[in-house]
Amino acid sequence: MARSGSETRKKNKNLVARCNEEQFILANYLAEKAGLTRSAYILHRVLQTEKIKSVKPPPRSQQKDTAQILALLGVLTQLIKDHSEANNIPSEDPLLEAIMRDIADIASLCFEELGRKQ
Repeated sequence: MARSGSETRKKNKNLVARCNEEQFILANYLAEKAGLTRSAYILHRVLQTEKIKSVKPPPRSQQKDTAQILALLGVLTQLIKDHSEANNIPSEDPLLEAIMRDIADIASLCFEELGRKQ
């Protein structure tokens, strides 16, 4: 009788490490940035193993959603610029600058999610 995949796996031992919330978030971020699962990233860093498992690219629907967010950010940026011009709000206004900076940060995250440079 054939064995199931879980019965024939070579990796059947677990390493457990306790961490706080910030360390957990950082480990997930670094693994994602390296294109690896968290487990593969930790093994790579701790045991100097080769990078073997890559994280699947985001689903096409997620990429589509991210692209739509980018498009809407462009529309939002233009609306804010039009509003500030119509109401004589100087571009150096601290609130306007903060809004534009936040929009730029969101756009940068979207480009990163799509694997592109801005």
